This record gives sequence, C-alpha cells and structure tokens, in this order.
Amino acid sequence: MDVRPRPRPEARPELARGEGDGVLAGCFWHGCPTCGHLPEANQAWWAAKLAGNTARDRRADAVLTGLGWRALRFWEHEDPDDVADAIYIALGRVAPGQSPVSVVPRA
Repeated sequence: MDVRPRPRPEARPELARGEGDGVLAGCFWHGCPTCGHLPEANQAWWAAKLAGNTARDRRADAVLTGLGWRALRFWEHEDPDDVADAIYIALGRVAPGQSPVSVVPRA
C-alpha cells in the first residue's frame, strides 16, 4: 500500500476489489448521524475537522462512482450480518443461506 503524503485527498480505486468499494466508517471520525458527537473541548475546531472528513468522503464517493465503481458506506455500529447482506443485495447476489426470493433491497 502506498502511504506517501498526497497534495490533496483522492480516492484510491486500485485498492478496491471486484465490483464495489465497501467502506466501514468510524462513527466519530466520519460524522455518523446516529451516534456521532462533538467533543466538549474545542468544539469549533472539531466541527470543522469532522465536516471536512465528511466532505472528503463525499468527494471520494464521487470519484469512485465516476470511474464506474459502486461506493458502499457502512457505519461501525451496524450489525456485520446486515452489512454483509446489504453488500450481497447491492451486487445483485444472494447471501449464503438465503433463498433468491427472500432477498429484498433495503429502503
């Protein structure tokens, strides 16, 4: 993996495998609307930092989508089985142990 500093953040589609890029986002660092929060100290700085992280995530999604990738984002608090099922559904596949008629996309 290339870890050299870049002049600007950019999506790295060469790290993705297959038909989609699945990202498991940390609730604090990526501003989860359910359980993300701002620390009590230095709130203005943290608000700007976390908003920047979210904006970078959206730019990365746009770059990947523009290159033909399917950007799938999940939160760290989500149930791993639900995440796996969502990935299978997004890729149009049936999860192990499910019948094809039981696969219903999430709303």
